[in-house]
Amino acid sequence: MRIFLILFFCGTIFASCSSVIPTLSFDNVGIVKSNYPDFTKEDFILARDAFITRCSGCHNLPSPKTHTKYEWKALLPEMLNDSKATENEKELITKFIISFSKN
Repeated sequence: MRIFLILFFCGTIFASCSSVIPTLSFDNVGIVKSNYPDFTKEDFILARDAFITRCSGCHNLPSPKTHTKYEWKALLPEMLNDSKATENEKELITKFIISFSKN
């Protein structure tokens, strides 16, 4: 029973993350590339993983669409510094979030 509860809890968390956070697809990589032409598929994977890992350490993961790119640009620096993300992770997370932000 205990293992079932653990698996259920992990599955619930994974499902809730995946519904809010853009997943790897040709179209989604293209969205980021439209803003940042040098952004690669590998960058997308690293950015998404860093977003999930670093940001969920302090709070529930928000959808990038909860804020405009201007709001994110004001919010992200402090949060990313608190997250102990590397400089590369900060840059990738910022590009990832801003690309999927609310218009």
